[in-house]
Amino acid sequence: MNSWMIPYILSAVSLMLLSPWLTYASVEPVAEHLQFQSDTNILTVYRHEDGVIKGCRVVNRRSKPHVTRTGEVSFNPTPVSEEFVTFMIGVCDETYPISRKHTRQKRQLIFPGTKWCGVGNIASDNNDLGTLVATDTCCREHDQCNVTLGPKEMKGGLQNNDTFSKVSCLCDVKFRECLKRAQQQGEKAAGTVGDLYFNFLKQKCIIMETPPHVCQKWLQDICIHQVPDPQKESIFRLVESNLKY
Repeated sequence: MNSWMIPYILSAVSLMLLSPWLTYASVEPVAEHLQFQSDTNILTVYRHEDGVIKGCRVVNRRSKPHVTRTGEVSFNPTPVSEEFVTFMIGVCDETYPISRKHTRQKRQLIFPGTKWCGVGNIASDNNDLGTLVATDTCCREHDQCNVTLGPKEMKGGLQNNDTFSKVSCLCDVKFRECLKRAQQQGEKAAGTVGDLYFNFLKQKCIIMETPPHVCQKWLQDICIHQVPDPQKESIFRLVESNLKY
């Protein structure tokens, strides 16, 4: 058995054994809730207007096929793969563990068949790729963007409170183009990764602004040449990428 499959098998078993209802966050005001349907589960994701995920609710379709725990009726949930549901459960569990006893083994938030697509990576070195080589190559290049702000990291005056890293808008454009090529080469999973990142998670991207300028050359009392202040770091600004896959 491949090692990357273990967290996903554990997730599937937990869905069958624990309860028909799994909630990954306390109820709180959210801007929207989205529903997705796999062969066995309905996943409701609660998200703030800033795009940050605040929790999930998973319903086993065999027990309650159309109604969630709070009485919400399914509104034409989007059909998705079981891998999509399991990955999103991992995202929610990372942010809001349902309980200590159910999260003794922390899930690796890595998409099946890859070692770089997700939160962090599980590669042994830079040349180590998963079985989905083309898709994983895209994720590796994206992870190694020259402008990156990791989860909970602060840089350039910007704090990243999300589970996922933020990268420059240019790197996001290149990532989408790379995934499109991988999908055209026959790796359908590239489409799922692109759909997750751009259409569902709607990740924001970074615009880097130069730091304040200082005068390098004066002519009497007039500055005739300015340069970025070497004592100051570049300023990061988070913007909506508006990229769709």
